[in-house]
Amino acid sequence: MYGAFLMNRFNPLKNERGAVLVVSLMILVILTLLGITAMQTTTFQEKMAGNMRSREVAFQAAEAALRQGEAVLEGGGLLDFKSVRNTNGLYLMPPAGTDPWWLRVTWDPSDSVPIGYDITATAARPRYIIEELGVAKTGSFKNLAAGVPQPASRNYRVTARGVGGSAGVVVILQSTYVR
Repeated sequence: MYGAFLMNRFNPLKNERGAVLVVSLMILVILTLLGITAMQTTTFQEKMAGNMRSREVAFQAAEAALRQGEAVLEGGGLLDFKSVRNTNGLYLMPPAGTDPWWLRVTWDPSDSVPIGYDITATAARPRYIIEELGVAKTGSFKNLAAGVPQPASRNYRVTARGVGGSAGVVVILQSTYVR
């Protein structure tokens, strides 16, 4: 009888209350939440990297269009802004008190100049416009080497628009050109 008493007293199955099951389920829930959080963070970082790439593509496209517009001005030929009547990417200075042309154009083929650009990751071709801003005053620019006033020059603003991988990613760059 003494042996039966010891057997009942130290029986591990009789004293089990299920604490290990509860603790292991709690650890499993915590690990599941950690896994879900890690997946959400990874997905968010992937989206950020894709958006950054698309913005960089748009920037490079706008930079190429800006350089193309500046090359047109560097060509030395006379651009006939009056005969095109503010189309085909060439614009006269807007009337005082109105928005500049680069804010008013729709960036379609009739009002801007597309360039040939070989990155296929863009949603639209890069484009540029050139605005004639008027004549700079004689003597306002000096030749740095000789220190003498330069003759009157014309001021131009080149505005370029590049689009990234989706139509919602747009970069606009500008430069001022004096010739």
